[in-house]
Amino acid sequence: MVNYQEVRDLSCPQYESFTTVSRCIHFADFHNCWERKALVTRPLSSTIISCRGLQVLWMAPSKKTTEHNFYGNMTFTIDFNELLEYVRPANMYYVDQIKFSQHMVTRILLTRHSYSHLKSVNTSAEGSPLKAMNARYGTPRDWQHATSCHVDGRMKPHELEIAFNPSGNDSSWLFRKCRISANNHSKANTASYIGTYADHVCHRFNTFRCQCPHSLDDETSVRIVRSWVKSLEKDHENLSILSSTDRDVFAQEYKKVAGYVYDNRGGGALTRNMSFWSL
Repeated sequence: MVNYQEVRDLSCPQYESFTTVSRCIHFADFHNCWERKALVTRPLSSTIISCRGLQVLWMAPSKKTTEHNFYGNMTFTIDFNELLEYVRPANMYYVDQIKFSQHMVTRILLTRHSYSHLKSVNTSAEGSPLKAMNARYGTPRDWQHATSCHVDGRMKPHELEIAFNPSGNDSSWLFRKCRISANNHSKANTASYIGTYADHVCHRFNTFRCQCPHSLDDETSVRIVRSWVKSLEKDHENLSILSSTDRDVFAQEYKKVAGYVYDNRGGGALTRNMSFWSL
């Protein structure tokens, strides 16, 4: 059961420090980004606030690549303070809170625009999902996010999701600035004791009772990409590759490494320039 509510202070939150935020997506969505050389936005929707027309990039405090990431396979990562400096004025507003059976999510909006009808995030308040720690003059701010809190009588995991509302060339700037890596998404499609998918293992597919097409660990994802790049360089040296051909090559290498047919749900295509891969 999923329950949307207005944002409330968290009860007994536990915090972890973070310095970077990441946009983590599945392979098929990654294709779209690589083809466009820009992160691809999605419309913001909420039953709690009015947000018609807002396009956002969903981000969250970064996880270790070996730790299971329930958002997907590929990650774009940037220093949070660098992002805030670029966005200035960086306004943060509450969107909503979502209560799932085994975890809770607080969603906030990061934007240059001012919205008088939205509640600003108080990063110094007790129970805030995002806290800014006092920094010495001339030093970057330190940040903490709530990783668990008391919900309906017991402690549950908590996720902070940041909806960045880009404008102009922000999406292509992020694509150039972010470090790209593969992460562990191998727990996707884990069954629960009641016969459905387990909670908190795949946000895009399992949460909505669909099978995730890319349940892969970080090492397998790295091998897929490296095999794809090697194949392109071997077969098409010094040639410009059509996106359709590129996509076919990727699907071939994906099947070779993963052992099953590539599912391109989400669409998109890949391009050849892999100069800043950090794999």
